[in-house]
Amino acid sequence: MSRSFKYDLKYGKKFEMILYDKLKSLGVDVIDVSKDPKYQKYDIDMVLNINNKKLTMEIKADKRISKTRNIFVEDVMERKNGDKDGWLHYCRCDILCYVDDYNDIAYLVNWVKLRKFVLNEDDSKKYYRRFYNKADNCYAGGYLIPLKFLRENDYIFRCIILEKEKENG
Repeated sequence: MSRSFKYDLKYGKKFEMILYDKLKSLGVDVIDVSKDPKYQKYDIDMVLNINNKKLTMEIKADKRISKTRNIFVEDVMERKNGDKDGWLHYCRCDILCYVDDYNDIAYLVNWVKLRKFVLNEDDSKKYYRRFYNKADNCYAGGYLIPLKFLRENDYIFRCIILEKEKENG
């Protein structure tokens, strides 16, 4: 199947549902807020209540993380009608859940700490990549952050192994 904006939305929603079910099965109090405009504005999919503490979470799924060993943080979308800030600039969650679709692993990343690093650190400490985004029919740019860096610098709260139905074909 070729990528499109509609396909990407459906793909992302699949992982939201998988994560919702998995977190529930682990005893986490989870509220799906993905359709609430108040949360959509800040790119937040779920609210978690852990030890009486409310944490927000955004879920991103990726088919390439297993090969690249990087997560991608979107900085800009270069559209025909002008550049648009990527989710780096408006996502205000506490936890960025970055899913490795191939290996069925969800990395729960401290987004507050990582966002501060991406916005404030010298460019020599991170990798910027620009590519053509077929789904959105435009160029996109963002930062590649190695999983090794995330692990070594305590950006990852937890890794969760997912159980999902495999797609046929």
